Amino acid sequence: MRKQMAQSVEAVERGEDLIPCFIGFNRRNEAFMIGTPWDDEEDKVRALFYVKMFFAWKEVDSYLQVSEAWTVTRELGSTDTRAPADCPERQEVIVVNGVNRAGAVGLHAKIARDGKMVACSDPEWAGNGDMTGRMTDLLPPEGMGPPPPHVEERLKVIFANFPQGGA
Repeated sequence: MRKQMAQSVEAVERGEDLIPCFIGFNRRNEAFMIGTPWDDEEDKVRALFYVKMFFAWKEVDSYLQVSEAWTVTRELGSTDTRAPADCPERQEVIVVNGVNRAGAVGLHAKIARDGKMVACSDPEWAGNGDMTGRMTDLLPPEGMGPPPPHVEERLKVIFANFPQGGA
């Protein structure tokens, strides 16, 4: 997680955009990277559906989620339901979440932009394995195993254009 965060901070400070991505790992020592650019909430929901399906197919049991995001701090018990992007007090951050069967933790670095200058804060840990949410709830059920052959054939068709989808 620290290495991925360092690479992400360097990219953002060079002025590059981070494409949201998921890096999954399974017990066969296979790794899968899925870029998930989205323009709106509908794209995000659709992308997460396919990531979850891909992770089930490949029997992923841990993953990293990397993106830029808006965050907002709210008081406990707040009734504010606005999305962080809609809040004037929002903070832009780099997010690297690590998820496995034991739970999820996050590493976040604040982004400060001033014209052409971009600087990131030192990363801070979030959660103690207790993070929840749609970005940290993509693992297939434990012990699910591989899909039956007829389902695997359909998954190969669905993911044929993904760089790692043909196998």
